Amino acid sequence: MPRDSEAADQNVQELAHDLRNLLTCIRGYGEDSLRRDLLPLQRHAQLLRLIALVDRCALLVGALQGSAADSGEVSVAEDVADFAIEAHQPLFRAKGIRLERRGDTGPTFVAAGAQTTLRILHNLLANALKFTPKGGAVTVNIEAAPLSCRIEVEDTGSGMTAEQLERAFQPFYQGAPSEPHSRGLGLAIAKGLAVGAGGAIEARSEGPGLGAAVSVRLPLYSCSLGSRGIGVPTRCASAHA
Repeated sequence: MPRDSEAADQNVQELAHDLRNLLTCIRGYGEDSLRRDLLPLQRHAQLLRLIALVDRCALLVGALQGSAADSGEVSVAEDVADFAIEAHQPLFRAKGIRLERRGDTGPTFVAAGAQTTLRILHNLLANALKFTPKGGAVTVNIEAAPLSCRIEVEDTGSGMTAEQLERAFQPFYQGAPSEPHSRGLGLAIAKGLAVGAGGAIEARSEGPGLGAAVSVRLPLYSCSLGSRGIGVPTRCASAHA
């Protein structure tokens, strides 16, 4: 029972952490709307994005209350990445950081639900925002391999030492000064979600001051022919290809 209690407590902490990330994005949109003189159509688009973010918050609240956090088993990597980028754009713009996506091979279907994939990306983008200075850049790269999809968030930020790379995915580890409210959970949560979906995650950096990149590999969803010649979705065996 103690282990079950610890696991439940960890799950609540992780969901609360991700909920706070989404609320930060919502606040960013509100502040961005006040700061900029938007045309009616632009303001309408902002409101639609806010509604979408609120819907994501509702899903996480449902997970906190014990309902399924992600009922889907497949998502389109490019669509999820675009949503995550749009959600974080006001926060990056306020800090003077360029945020963009590269790689247009899609649609790339991955064997992880949209909510899971989105939570991974939210954490990677929040981490990149934290450690990238004004004038820097963060890029989301998507690349499909025979059995997996690689989603990478690369930044021009403070970089990491060999020790920081080794410990980057440990819960509560903070290898550099961070915001007072930060608890060092983001990368650990991203790893747990990636591994839980049958994927893998790794970080790389050439050293302090040289930026960093975190890559997630998720298994692809393929389609095989069933007994009646109808396409049947199947999960690729490995995401390490």
